[in-house]
Amino acid sequence: MDSTEGNSSYRQILKYTSLFGSIQGINILIALVRNKIVAVLLGPSVMGLMSLFNSTLQMLSTATNLGLGTSGVKSLSEQMGDDSPSPQSATTSSAGSSRESASPPLPDSPLESSPLGEKKPGSPDAGLDGEREVGFTRGLKVIRSWVMLTAVAGFVLSLLLVPLLNRLVFAGGEHCLELFLLVPAVPMMAIFGGELAVLKATRQLASIARISILNMAFTLVAALLLFYFVGAKAIVPYLLSVAFAQMLFTIIHSYRLYPLRLSFGRAVLREGLPVVKLGMAFVAAGICGTGADFVIRAILNQMASLEVVGLYNSGFMMTMVYAGMVFSAFDTDFYPRLSKVNHNVVESNQLVNRQIEVTMQLLSPMLIAFSIGMPVLLPLLFSDKFMPVLTMIQVATLSMFLRGIKLPVAYLMLGKGDSKAYFWMELYSAVVLVVTVVGGYQLFGLVGTGVGILLTEVIDLFVVNIFTRLRYGYSVSRQVVRSLSRHLPLQLLCLLTALLLADIGYYVAGILLFSVSLSLTIHFFIKQK
Repeated sequence: MDSTEGNSSYRQILKYTSLFGSIQGINILIALVRNKIVAVLLGPSVMGLMSLFNSTLQMLSTATNLGLGTSGVKSLSEQMGDDSPSPQSATTSSAGSSRESASPPLPDSPLESSPLGEKKPGSPDAGLDGEREVGFTRGLKVIRSWVMLTAVAGFVLSLLLVPLLNRLVFAGGEHCLELFLLVPAVPMMAIFGGELAVLKATRQLASIARISILNMAFTLVAALLLFYFVGAKAIVPYLLSVAFAQMLFTIIHSYRLYPLRLSFGRAVLREGLPVVKLGMAFVAAGICGTGADFVIRAILNQMASLEVVGLYNSGFMMTMVYAGMVFSAFDTDFYPRLSKVNHNVVESNQLVNRQIEVTMQLLSPMLIAFSIGMPVLLPLLFSDKFMPVLTMIQVATLSMFLRGIKLPVAYLMLGKGDSKAYFWMELYSAVVLVVTVVGGYQLFGLVGTGVGILLTEVIDLFVVNIFTRLRYGYSVSRQVVRSLSRHLPLQLLCLLTALLLADIGYYVAGILLFSVSLSLTIHFFIKQK
């Protein structure tokens, strides 16, 4: 690949990382405003009740959607070549007609070639493109058919589980009616996840960005209107309306490009079994992560108190959520592109290494600013009561830099559909996290939990790199090593600044480190132009 293509690849990664990172940032801001509105209008007890309803809904959705929102991206991405037909041609071919769709492809779509229907029968490429088109159209029908099945099954299963969930989650409280009314949100979330997978696989990134913005605007307006006029009784209508809105916004975009066609024949369902198998591995791996979080909080509650659990939870979420602004483009942009080239070792390695470089450049100055500004941000976003978690957050912030190096490499398991490796790696990581965080708390208190999170990322980084090198032939590029040698010392110095300095010296050193990191990042991207 020549330098021009390489620079273009860097610019594409930067473009979509910045785009979806900005959207995630806006989403965080709106969430803060929304939570503030709910807290003022309803109070903490009602917020806790809404949190329980929402977590129950998320659990039901995760347990019944078979992970098709993730495995479907890989399956469809593999069937989308660089010269794949446009959305219109996929539609017209499946209908057996050469007419064009009424809606043109979106500007961001790479599928802007002439529709297949316009090719003459004698064209040399007609047969080849036709085979690709049929393959993608068939795969789309398979994924959507399975999604609809999981939506129906999830609805029925959720109805049956309501009495049990009422006893387990609400200790037998009188919330059966609310849970029954909330059940329709489960199939809505399944359909939303399936159609979002279609948009990701076909790289309709402009549509995904619009959907995200519409969802954010709707949740804020709905929260303000419903809770102001209805009060606490608006919790279930609010959650239902949010689920319906995100499904509606998504299917409007997706069905316009790829009209809905389903088939529940035996052959179609049999073809979807590998995708379902991979998706179930994703679900199991996700359960490992949520299970580790639950175990840590349960142990901290027994060893200390609910207050310590609350402090740990706030510090953990602060660290993960804000660094997640950079990681938000991985599922949307990086994962589909990696899935498409997963059989080519050279292209996969190039894509992973370039993603690591861009992620490091973006994370480094942001994490320094986040860590140095934490003494001001923490009481501003929460209150002075949360200051005991300050040092934990600053220690754990370094782990997010290492996570930005590890995640693109770990995505090789997802891109190649290696479900067993992915599951066992997630299980191992969950066990390490529990051991290091609990052990860290026993030794150093809340600061020790931050040390545990950091130690977990250090171990994961080495294990994932060794595993992917042996199994997939992954190797770190010289460019990644060069960028790491520049930014990692700055991150270490930032941590030492947080631990050792105070007052004016703390902020002078922090501003200096941020300026150096930002200068390196700007220089890197100027070179790519």
